[in-house]
Amino acid sequence: KSKPTIGFQGFLGANQYSQKLNPIQANSWFGNSYVGLSLAFPILSKDKSINGNKQLQTQLMVLKYEKEELQSSVLKNLLQSNQEIERLKEALKIAEENVGLLQQNLKINQERFQNGKLTASELNLQEADLQKETIQINSIKQGLSKASIQVLYISGRLNETIRKL
Repeated sequence: KSKPTIGFQGFLGANQYSQKLNPIQANSWFGNSYVGLSLAFPILSKDKSINGNKQLQTQLMVLKYEKEELQSSVLKNLLQSNQEIERLKEALKIAEENVGLLQQNLKINQERFQNGKLTASELNLQEADLQKETIQINSIKQGLSKASIQVLYISGRLNETIRKL
């Protein structure tokens, strides 16, 4: 590392003046080249820095701030996922109550249909509404499962939970 070094550098290039390529045409070329010699005498070692301790302290501070930023980001993502879970639980509760009310309404209307006070098409529409709400419940449950998996992933417990299964 402290020995002097010698090196050679060089360049050779040519270009043509004319627009058409004609390598034999006289006075249509120009050339450019150089050869250089480089010498290096290391006087001060690059490994030992004058401010090495200060540089290490600066790197330590940078790493500390990056760690804090990463922790804040993970915490923010975790809180957002938990809020999403709470929102989906509330939506699921409302949808399940809706299904219960639609089922009660359907029973009443089936009795009305049997007594001739309701047409079959109206009863079919109510059954379709019940089926749509049931599909909505399944969709909310899927979103809730996805959000729960996201929380496990963010918190770093996903592999542990999978192993338990």
